[in-house]
Amino acid sequence: MINFLLIADSNYNLQLVNAINSLDENFNLETEGSTIYVIHKNPKSFEKYFKFVNYKKIKIIKFDKKYRVLNNIKNSHLSEVTYYRLYIDKLLGLENGYLVYFDADLFFINNSTEIIQNAVKELKNSNKLIAAVKEDIITENNLEYFKKLGIENIPYFNAGLIVFNLNICLQENLFERLRVKLSEIDFKLMYWDQDILNLLLKGEFLQLDYKINLGIDLTSKNKVPEKVFAIHYKGKNKPWDSKYAFKDEAAVYQKIHYRSFGTYHLTNIRSNFKIVLTKIKFFKLLKILKIQSLKWL
Repeated sequence: MINFLLIADSNYNLQLVNAINSLDENFNLETEGSTIYVIHKNPKSFEKYFKFVNYKKIKIIKFDKKYRVLNNIKNSHLSEVTYYRLYIDKLLGLENGYLVYFDADLFFINNSTEIIQNAVKELKNSNKLIAAVKEDIITENNLEYFKKLGIENIPYFNAGLIVFNLNICLQENLFERLRVKLSEIDFKLMYWDQDILNLLLKGEFLQLDYKINLGIDLTSKNKVPEKVFAIHYKGKNKPWDSKYAFKDEAAVYQKIHYRSFGTYHLTNIRSNFKIVLTKIKFFKLLKILKIQSLKWL
């Protein structure tokens, strides 16, 4: 069976709805009998959003505070939530099967049933622990950092979408080993748990087609090929930020949000108020603010 996992806190509830709905639109969840697991820092905060989710076989799991979240995450667009997936073995209660983890800023835009099912088949035959998309991330600017990690000469993957073979992961105690490795790091990680995953696996992963996790950088022009399965808004610049929300590459996300909530998703409106008013009529802006005010109601 193929199940799915996301992680979130109260700041990402809207994105969580959109990510789940994009999956529901592009994967045969009911046919597969999939459960979507969500490890959430504040599960109660998500209750008011659940009515907007199309697929209801979802299990929300509160992160247990007894588990330590390690390493320096201050001064980052991320929160401690990024490390929650290192506790899959402790929180989900799954002992076998395949688990597809994807970030809540990754959105499926074309039918991905076949590519995910094929990835699972290949992963089963490969005897590897995970499948992911290779990322060329090492540059002259960060080469010394990757030398310090000792992974400068091996394939590196993006952790925005990972297919886990749980049978092998649990047999080989992957998640406990990841936590131990994280506790041993005494310097700031540049790419957080993604670095820990790569450090431990050392290039031993099944490489997926990049079109299942196509990275989008909203600060530059992106070439999006045909038949992309999922796009991943990487980094701190997001398609709901009103500074970037009207770019062509952000339109995919805004359409998903509109199907979920009947309006657009805009943040930092005050900072970009003039731009927003040239793009959105005032009465539509009120509806945008109404949906986003759910966070405080």
